Amino acid sequence: MAEHAAPSKQAKNTRIIPLILFAAALFVLVVVPLVYGREYPKSVASVFDDVVTLGRFSCLVGFLSDLGIVLWFTMSALLMHALHRRLVNEGTTASAEKAFYFVFALITLWLGLDDRLLIHEWLTEKGGIPEGLIMAVYAAAVVIAGWIFRRYLSGPGIGWLWIAFPCFIVSVGMDLFMSNEVIEESFKWVGICALFLYIFVLTGARCKHE
Repeated sequence: MAEHAAPSKQAKNTRIIPLILFAAALFVLVVVPLVYGREYPKSVASVFDDVVTLGRFSCLVGFLSDLGIVLWFTMSALLMHALHRRLVNEGTTASAEKAFYFVFALITLWLGLDDRLLIHEWLTEKGGIPEGLIMAVYAAAVVIAGWIFRRYLSGPGIGWLWIAFPCFIVSVGMDLFMSNEVIEESFKWVGICALFLYIFVLTGARCKHE
């Protein structure tokens, strides 16, 4: 009777990576409320409140914000899925395309967490860091990553990317200079939707051609 072949290193890696990501998710679930609770011991539950409850804004703001958060995390998941497909097909050998998926998955994940936990607002309030400086750092990270991986940004759905960026610029400008939450969230929502469609089309086309 033939013995079963030992699992390859590649197969082991594709099993370990999801476990690492799941462990990271559990870590965040435990650590975020604990850290937040040290700063706000009487309002740990507010971690799970929407922005309407926290800021008493228009219900439209909360609705668009929550939908946007869902799409940020969905974009991160799509990019992680594309990365996983590459790992399955090519193994763990380093490549620029794998780095592209990984870096932008982290960026979209972070932006979703920022929207959900109001991280940059917390840094401004508690750390005294100017909001404009934080936004500049975010923008620089996206621009630098985009320049490094510009080869992989072009492709199907690129038109959606050109719609997304102007919307984000207007949204950030409204946040910094005019403080109109409804207009700010509306432009950000359109930008998030356009970016989601770009990532959906791009990752779908890349996976289809494998």
